[in-house]
Amino acid sequence: MVSEKDKDGKTYFVCDECNLAYAKKEKAEQCEEWCKKNPGTCNPEVVKFSVKIN
Repeated sequence: MVSEKDKDGKTYFVCDECNLAYAKKEKAEQCEEWCKKNPGTCNPEVVKFSVKIN
């Protein structure tokens, strides 16, 4: 399940497996699906859409 996090008036979606954040829920869901099937790796086609929110 993807989590939502609000920062600076915007909502971001966080992969609960690896904690990467995305502006679009669809990308966070793709990330999470990849993480569950391939622990300890990142899908370069998805992770390039991640954003830093800390």
